[in-house]
Amino acid sequence: MPSTRLQGLEEKNKETTACDVWLAGISETFDEQRMISVPLKTKVGAKAIYYNLNIFRNINYHVWNKAKINFKQDIHTKLTLLPKYTKISLDYVLYPSTKRLCDLSNVCSIIDKLFCDVLVENGNLPDDNYTHIPEVHYHIGEVDKLNPRCEVIIREIDN
Repeated sequence: MPSTRLQGLEEKNKETTACDVWLAGISETFDEQRMISVPLKTKVGAKAIYYNLNIFRNINYHVWNKAKINFKQDIHTKLTLLPKYTKISLDYVLYPSTKRLCDLSNVCSIIDKLFCDVLVENGNLPDDNYTHIPEVHYHIGEVDKLNPRCEVIIREIDN
């Protein structure tokens, strides 16, 4: 499967990025991995709220709570398709909408927190502490103006 992914990229005359090569390498190493795409923002009322640490620390807690509820609703159906895990590794690949430099940790840390909380609430994971999630990695993907997102790659780890 990984070679097909890279061949497909080359056939479209698209440059293969380091992230694509890295993702293909994961596919070769781990048989059980799942990828879920999550949004980078939500709407609360008429206002767009970005999932970002800078926003999180300055926003009214009522608005932030509504943003968390929206996040859970956005990914709930995707998580119902996942199995129950005991120990996983999470990789976050951010696909921003522009070439503007951003702090990868500001975005991915909040998405990580929300995503892990939803995993536990849905019963996909017993807890989100380091015994169940010993590895978390952040990566930057290509600019995607049409579909900015963060892709979460879940890999099951043998106990």
